[in-house]
Amino acid sequence: FLGAAAGAVSRAVAADVPLGQRLAVFRRHLRLNVEFHGEGRGVRQLRKCVGGYVKGLPGAAEVRRRAMRLERADELSALMDEFEANLTARAA
Repeated sequence: FLGAAAGAVSRAVAADVPLGQRLAVFRRHLRLNVEFHGEGRGVRQLRKCVGGYVKGLPGAAEVRRRAMRLERADELSALMDEFEANLTARAA
């Protein structure tokens, strides 16, 4: 299921998918991955999917680069919160 969800997200990341929806799915994906695989493995596997969630958005490359170094779910969640806040501030 989780692999299929990641694939679906990466295919549906068109600009018409609102940021809030992308990140809501990401947060659910993170939670389910950690519940199923445990924190270490779950986060390592989800790091590979971060690009699909941020594709086409300003600062996506930096988020992908930073995500690859994270080991804990709270760190990955905080990174995405920061990304969302930066994009929201940029749009204002």
